[in-house]
Amino acid sequence: QNFGNSGKTLLKEDANGYTKTDTYKNSVAFAPDVVTIMLGTNDSKDAVWNAYGDKYEQELRELVQAYRDLPSHPLVILATSPTAYNRNWTINNEVITNEIVPAQRRVATEMNCPLIDANTATQNVADKFADGIHPNDAGYVVLADLFAKDITAASTGVYGFTLAGQTGVVDSEKGTIAVTLPADADLTALEPQFQLMAGATVSPAGTADFTKPVTYTVTSPDLKTTKIYTVTVTKEASVVNKNALKAALDAEVIDL
Repeated sequence: QNFGNSGKTLLKEDANGYTKTDTYKNSVAFAPDVVTIMLGTNDSKDAVWNAYGDKYEQELRELVQAYRDLPSHPLVILATSPTAYNRNWTINNEVITNEIVPAQRRVATEMNCPLIDANTATQNVADKFADGIHPNDAGYVVLADLFAKDITAASTGVYGFTLAGQTGVVDSEKGTIAVTLPADADLTALEPQFQLMAGATVSPAGTADFTKPVTYTVTSPDLKTTKIYTVTVTKEASVVNKNALKAALDAEVIDL
């Protein structure tokens, strides 16, 4: 379902703020499983950015969290803003490239959102924009192909992992998950918790023996794509109780 709205900004204090619209309210009521956000081109307009630009990054975080907090708990995917090829409507590509896109990247990294890099994909392709700002048919093909490819990749992502109450570190590129557990933890029968895109599945299910690396396969909701992740558990180093050790050593000395 498309809940885009032409000419709208992320910045909510602007008169054209997206979250003021019925379109936004309808997107929330839709109870989405996946949300893609690409807002920033209109924020680059001179009057908007000069007045409110310093709030852009924080308000992007807030919008991501607002969707995540819905009862459906959707996966939120961020997209960088496309390249602008002129100054129509005072849209400013320098602001897009040097301020908005870096902010979008930071928020995606910080909040563990998949990122669709529409900005890079639209560089050096001015012929694919009808007026320098809006894509023509060829430009829409570029963006549609990009979104399809990256959403498909996101469908097998792991966006959170816990084991015995401890949070794992997920490296999506390498397909690895690393977890550290207490030194006295029993690793032989633990059940992990995966945070996935709605409809995605992971196998094998149930408990596993984590005394050695365990391999899992995530399958996309449409059953067409899979990705393998290897979970490795390490234990914290044992903490030596100095007083108990001293007492034990003293006892040995007395026995001698």
